[in-house]
Amino acid sequence: MFLSATNAHVLNFDKVSGALSGATSDAMCRISLGGAHSVRALYSNSQETIYKAACPIMVNGIDDMVTRPDLASRSVALRLAAIPPENRRTEEELWAAFDETCPRLLGALLDGVSDRRCIGRRIC
Repeated sequence: MFLSATNAHVLNFDKVSGALSGATSDAMCRISLGGAHSVRALYSNSQETIYKAACPIMVNGIDDMVTRPDLASRSVALRLAAIPPENRRTEEELWAAFDETCPRLLGALLDGVSDRRCIGRRIC
């Protein structure tokens, strides 16, 4: 997980089933706020490789995955209701709405990254 986090801007775990193990929960806590993990260097008995990582993590699934309080305190949990059949869209309708909204979304993102108050900060 630390190796993936060093090479990604966001970690995403899709369709997770069951509660996260203690080791996984601990690793997610360290990565979410910034931490490191060391392993033995390849073909060496005394050399270490240290992976440093800090990035957001997204996890989705049906079950309650986060059971430990330390990870729960670093989480934002969203429980979404099913979309009623009368409010569902076809894929064509969804993409048409996205294409119409896309220029405004891009403009909002560019406004956010160009805001001087955000430059040099992790969270704007």
